[in-house]
This record gives sequence, C-alpha cells and structure tokens, in this order.
Amino acid sequence: MLVRFLGFVLLAVLPGALHAQEDLSCAPPVLNGGYFSPKLNKYSKETLTYSCDTGKKPVVEGWWATATCQDGIWSPEPQCIDERSCIPPIIPNRKYVETQNGWYEERHIITVQCDNGYELQSQGKGSNIKCNNGKWSHLPVCEKRQNACDMPPKIRNAVIVGQEPQEVFAASSELKYECEEGYDTGTAATRRRVVCQDGTWTQGPACRQVRPCGMKPADYDKDIYLSSTTYIEEGESKTFPCRLRGYTFSARCINRRLETTGCCYNDYIQYEGNCVFSRV
Repeated sequence: MLVRFLGFVLLAVLPGALHAQEDLSCAPPVLNGGYFSPKLNKYSKETLTYSCDTGKKPVVEGWWATATCQDGIWSPEPQCIDERSCIPPIIPNRKYVETQNGWYEERHIITVQCDNGYELQSQGKGSNIKCNNGKWSHLPVCEKRQNACDMPPKIRNAVIVGQEPQEVFAASSELKYECEEGYDTGTAATRRRVVCQDGTWTQGPACRQVRPCGMKPADYDKDIYLSSTTYIEEGESKTFPCRLRGYTFSARCINRRLETTGCCYNDYIQYEGNCVFSRV
C-alpha cells in the first residue's frame, strides 16, 4: 500500500515540476513598432537582438538593442518608443525620481539632486533638465564636496556596523566600529566611532585581543583547591568550592582584570565580613 501511495504522489508532483521548468522559458516578445531575431516559439536563456521602425528607437543608447531570457522574463524588456522620448540620463552620484516604464516622454522635466557628499556643478543651467526631441537639455555633474570624506580607515579585527559601503561620505558623517569576537577597544563607546571633519576622518579605535584572566594555585591556596592555573574569559564568572565546607569562592574577569568575592556562604555572606567583589 505504501509503495502505491508513493507512486501516486510522484505522478501527482512530477507534472507540476515539469510545468514549473517550462515556466522558466520566455514567449516571443510583443514588440510594437520593431522586429527581432532569432524568431523561436519559446526561448530559454537565449539572447535576441531587436531594432525599431522609422520614428521609433529602443529604450537604450543606439539604434539596436539586446534582451536575454532570464527565469521566464525578458531582461531588459524589449521596447520601441517614440524617437522624441528620452531614456534615463547617466549622471553619477545623483538622485531623481525614476520612471517606472524605463523612459521619459518629450518635454518631461526631472530635477537632479546629488548624493550626500556631492554638490551640483551645472554651469549655471540649474538642476532641472528637460527632454527635447530625444535628448536632455543638459547633464549636470555631481562633484565631491571639499569637506566630504573618502572611504573610512580600515581597522584590523573590526567592521563598520549600521552603514553600507560607499565611496564618499558627507561632512559630519559618523560611523561605528565593532571589534570581532575576542577583541575589544578597552575604551568608552565614543572612542569606537569616527567622524568626518573637513574631509578627514577622526582617529579610529584599536581592537586589541582580549586576554583571559588567570588564577594561579599559589595565590589562592589558603581559600580553594587549584591543581593548575585556571583561566577565566573576559566577562565570564566561575564559582569554586572553598576549603571551608558550605562556602563558595566566586571570580570573574572584567576589563582583563580579575575580581573575586573570597569565600562566601550561599554567595551572600563572607565568613570574615560582608561578601563584596574586590579587585586583586
């Protein structure tokens, strides 16, 4: 019965799997006002070339373009548009409202803003550019500001958190470093940051290896039994039985220094007074 059931499941699933593979193919594109090659009934990862009729053009630079079938979708989608329309301008380090269809109609105006750390150099022509007969009225240039900073300094055994990599950072940008496990700056949180000031980053932190605290038998022989040197990692606590029955001895490693309680009863009361942490 189990074998029959499994066979039924395979028969039910297999056509669906084959159909899913067929879905990764692309149908021939619908290209109004243009023509393409090669012409097939369906495409699977093939690349086709297309051109447009008189009065139209592809949505790329040049009079012909290519498109590739990727996972059942043409990338980019073949399109022929009015030759008076404009394709998106190439302006590095800029911001503007992107078009959803991949092109702009004639007389369309977009406002260009530069990314943080850059400023507009438009030679007096302004930040608004207009599509005129298939060309943009002008192309502004976004140049790096003099008080902006380049990539922040690389610090060994550390990464920058909360910030994607970029080539230029605006003035007053603040970045935070985080040391990898087993390393620490040993300083206040403010020293783990760098700030862009007048084109230069402030000095960054140094991530030093955090060494464990060591307990040598000779130093604690009167309180507890230690057969060999015991190490406690940074931030870790350990409890040992005291020679005096019913009492325990606690130790912890904080900022690479060992702190102990001495022998305490139930970890609260020290047999020679109050049980408090003391540095050694």
